[in-house]
Amino acid sequence: MLKIKKISKVMLVVFIMTIVLTVLSSASNSLVYDLGNGYLSSGITNYEYKKSWEAREYFDNDRGIMDYGFNTFLFNEDYCKSLHTTQRHQSLVGNNNNGWVFSGEVGPGEWTPEASKGHVASPVWETDYY
Repeated sequence: MLKIKKISKVMLVVFIMTIVLTVLSSASNSLVYDLGNGYLSSGITNYEYKKSWEAREYFDNDRGIMDYGFNTFLFNEDYCKSLHTTQRHQSLVGNNNNGWVFSGEVGPGEWTPEASKGHVASPVWETDYY
């Protein structure tokens, strides 16, 4: 009987640890793809589009930074801006159904102007670098 209680406690601890690790590993906010000459972040799952939020991703061996999010200041908009330390780059936001907004290309070490677009379903934020 004592052995069964000990096994039950061990199984309970393993079960709880599995749940905690699953929650922590799924805490990522987006599906992120390094495209080699572009960096794409989309499919936000843990954010609601009721209040403003911003996320930051690092890419290309930490030579690039992409800040993207959702803003409710004047109206609901998705936005993206980025920096790459060694290559020319631009930011994009939108989706294939509703079109894209481009920030304009900038040189290495410069932040792109913010590309912003009225909120769309399934927004995609992207940085292209060359």
